[in-house]
Amino acid sequence: MTTKTHKVSTTLAVLLIFQFNTSSSMILYPYCVGRLGYLGAAFALIFWWSFVIYIEILMSRAYCRAAVAHRKAETLGDLGEAIYGKLGRILLEIFQQANMWLWLPVATVFIADSIRSVVLTAFGTSSDNLRGGFNCHLTWLGITLAFELVLVQFIENFREAGWLAIVSLIFVVAKLGLFALDGVMERRALGPLEDQMQPRLFGHSAAPTATTDEAMWVEVLNALTILSYSFLPIFIHVELQSEMEKPQEYEKALWIAVTMTALAYLGAGYIAVSLGGWDTTYPITKAPDRPLQYGMSYPPASIPTNIFVIYATLLDYVIAHLAIAKNLLSKSFTSMPSTSGELTTHQHEIASWLHRRFRWLLCSIGPWLLNATLALAVPIFSSLVSFLTGLTGPSTQIVIPALILLLASVRHDDVVDDNENENDDDNKHKTSTTSWCYHTSLIVCIIFGNAACAVALTAAAGGLSTIRFINHGDDTRNFFCS
Repeated sequence: MTTKTHKVSTTLAVLLIFQFNTSSSMILYPYCVGRLGYLGAAFALIFWWSFVIYIEILMSRAYCRAAVAHRKAETLGDLGEAIYGKLGRILLEIFQQANMWLWLPVATVFIADSIRSVVLTAFGTSSDNLRGGFNCHLTWLGITLAFELVLVQFIENFREAGWLAIVSLIFVVAKLGLFALDGVMERRALGPLEDQMQPRLFGHSAAPTATTDEAMWVEVLNALTILSYSFLPIFIHVELQSEMEKPQEYEKALWIAVTMTALAYLGAGYIAVSLGGWDTTYPITKAPDRPLQYGMSYPPASIPTNIFVIYATLLDYVIAHLAIAKNLLSKSFTSMPSTSGELTTHQHEIASWLHRRFRWLLCSIGPWLLNATLALAVPIFSSLVSFLTGLTGPSTQIVIPALILLLASVRHDDVVDDNENENDDDNKHKTSTTSWCYHTSLIVCIIFGNAACAVALTAAAGGLSTIRFINHGDDTRNFFCS
């Protein structure tokens, strides 16, 4: 339970929403801008985010109403139940938790791979020259997993994570400068961009070339999939809003965070493709592995960028863990265990602290064990992870919330119609028109959300997904230390 001293200010809420959506996605956005073009990426972003923001505002207002009419919702499942009973809870909780639990191994493998890349770049060596187990991804995974388990023991609420998000904001600004520095050094070393690498307002080179190993439509679908994952605040919405000092200011925090996130994404994409060309690596922090392809290869820029991304992804892991732990705590450990005999005030404080630490550790162990299992299996089962995340992302952000809001509204309208005064025709007509517009907008959201799921699943089936950057290429020999 969040105490008054642990409440989150509106400013920290802005930073947490911003951090949760820009951690590692920012280094994927140059790929997106390169494939869709300057204006194409901006228009696609605005179009997608308009649906996301609309649903977020509706859910925020539903939360404020639920806080008055029902017991205060502290998880997304709680809000789902307040809106549409047990079915609302089941739908939102299953999809939210599935996505969050799947994100943990994605973050873990990405962090481990980035740490290894920093070591390789810092010492100017190749993977074949790393001694002993340090050439093995399992070594870096073990170090990362151990650090994650220790880290989450010290952060129990969003206020504590919010202070760390301030540092992350500084790192985001620094990354934009490092993108520019790396691109400038790339141009100084290789000369001006060739014509076929010049970015466009919409799209890029009309036909696949020797430099692209996937068909053009798959590249575009993958860029659109990045967009569908670029802003998903629903996964921490209720958990964060319930800890805010002024929950009614969530919409304000959302709009500010949206503006900051758009500037960070488009700024990163525009800087990278304008200096490096449209065919950027995936993500840009990886060194180029194809002719004409641009990736960060200037050590004074690439090393700190990777370190900043590692920090942001660790914090993203912590935020996801908070949402998972809050859900687990809502189902167990609801009160202090009884003690026989009388305790002094000091003894009671010790018992309370030990109980809190023990229950938090228990809530950490389960997600951590599954995280470790999936992180080790990702090189084999990454396609399955891609399909599952492609399904849970857009579904949880748009489809499921729109569906339960629509069902709840229809049920409410049926009750109102039964009690409506037959003589009040004007008021009845206005209510009917408003309901029709509201229902239509939700149906459009459901259709669009399903289309986004289809795009993500098609991209995964085509061999690309937002999870591809954790696969370490096609060779898994070094991963398994063989």
